[in-house]
Amino acid sequence: MLKKITAILMVILMVGSLAACGTKEAGGTPENQTTPPTSANSSTTENKKETSDTVTYKGDFKAKIIDCVLSKDDEGNDAVTVKYEFTNNSSEAKSFNEVFSDVVYQNGIEQSSDNFYPGKGDWDSYYKSIKDGATITVYKQYPISNTTNPVEVTINTFDTNDKASKEFTLK
Repeated sequence: MLKKITAILMVILMVGSLAACGTKEAGGTPENQTTPPTSANSSTTENKKETSDTVTYKGDFKAKIIDCVLSKDDEGNDAVTVKYEFTNNSSEAKSFNEVFSDVVYQNGIEQSSDNFYPGKGDWDSYYKSIKDGATITVYKQYPISNTTNPVEVTINTFDTNDKASKEFTLK
């Protein structure tokens, strides 16, 4: 009889422990706790920050912001040249500009685009279609208003809210 009572008490204690754990995992905060527990949402945000320079569209296309450097446009004006990496894993040939749109901001203002990077010999990388499994380096140049303020490069998909963004300090 003593064994049965002990077993019943053990079951009650185990169920009570599980119930207490369930409350904590569901986001319950004890009244005497001074800092809230770390939630799954905060770690997701941290992961997005780590990969914020890359965007994937429909699992088939990937674009990554590689670099942004000071340059001169073909008229000698200050500009930045952005370097992207574009990968196509779909069954049809596509170009970077068919899948993604990109923007450079300086002081919160969109900068116009020259589309090309003179002198690199890769004038059409932005428009060049690539097939399944291929990756291409894409260059795009933007005239800028000054060489001291940082610029923010963003890549957006056309029909989703997916985007990548990276800020660069100009040197």
